[in-house]
Amino acid sequence: MRGYNSLRQFVDDHKLLRAAKKIDPGRDSGETVTSFLKKRVDQRLVNASKQFNNMLKKRDYSKNDLILIAIHDTISGVQSLEAFVKECFGKGYVGPSRYKKVLASTAFQSGRLKLLYSIIPRQVNTKTEFVRFLKTRRYISKEELQSIMSHICEKNWRLWLYELIDKEKIREEQGRWVI
Repeated sequence: MRGYNSLRQFVDDHKLLRAAKKIDPGRDSGETVTSFLKKRVDQRLVNASKQFNNMLKKRDYSKNDLILIAIHDTISGVQSLEAFVKECFGKGYVGPSRYKKVLASTAFQSGRLKLLYSIIPRQVNTKTEFVRFLKTRRYISKEELQSIMSHICEKNWRLWLYELIDKEKIREEQGRWVI
């Protein structure tokens, strides 16, 4: 089987795989459409062209980065980070480790996941940027804020949070920060 020559080919195959997962989630025994497409994607990654592998090495993309790019390119829009992460991992619960996988990925840090930047800034360097982020995400959970800020904020964002709490501009309500 021929391998991938371009990122577009991987995106198309992954789009088929996601559609197959929704239709036929698969079983443990026997050949299903989902398992066939998984094998096809894996086989085509192994047999990828030299040009494709060089592109992956140059950009430092892993298989996880390719999956994130494929989902990013095939969805129509991103409503929230939580919805994007759920779509990426196919799980109903989004924990801090899954946020970390998306935010720590090379694809996110290099600027390839552009739809996410309307929800999350690429970096937060000042207190005003931090407050602006909190205002856009009014009812953000504590663990979500922890996961996001630990990856996009270089400075000590906790000090800014404690200052806002002291000034009573932000309060905790049922495990979420309300501004």
